[in-house]
Parts: sequence; C-alpha cells; structure tokens
Amino acid sequence: MNGCFCVFHWTRLCESRCRCDLGATLSAAVRPAEAREALGRAVAVAPDHLEAQYNLGNLHRQAAEFEAALGCYDAVSRLG
Repeated sequence: MNGCFCVFHWTRLCESRCRCDLGATLSAAVRPAEAREALGRAVAVAPDHLEAQYNLGNLHRQAAEFEAALGCYDAVSRLG
C-alpha cells in the first residue's frame, strides 16, 4: 500500500468526522434539514462511518422517512 492511499484514507475519515460533528450540532440546534445534509455528506465521504450512519438514521426516523432510516440502520448493523 502506498503513502498516497494512507493520506487519502485519513483525510476521508477526518472530513467525515467533521461533517458528522456538524450534523450532530445542527440537530441539537433543531435544524434537521441542515443536519441531514451534513450527515448525508459524511456518509457519502465515508460510508463506513458508523456514527454518521446511525445519526442520519435517527434524523430520517424523526422525519418519518422510515425506509431511509432502515437503510442507515442496516449499514450500522453491518459495520458494527
């Protein structure tokens, strides 16, 4: 494995963590649309980010978007 992949991999995870934290903050501030966007980007950047998948699933569930929530929770069960 070359160094470029390691740098890319680390950067991808850092970006996902930052977007996940932003999504959690926006959710706590009762800004669900913005939180869903931030968490969606976190999952797009790193689909293996368990916390982002779980938090996005919770937002979908709260919005009665049950199919989308189940997709996120399925991903969490595969990752965990």
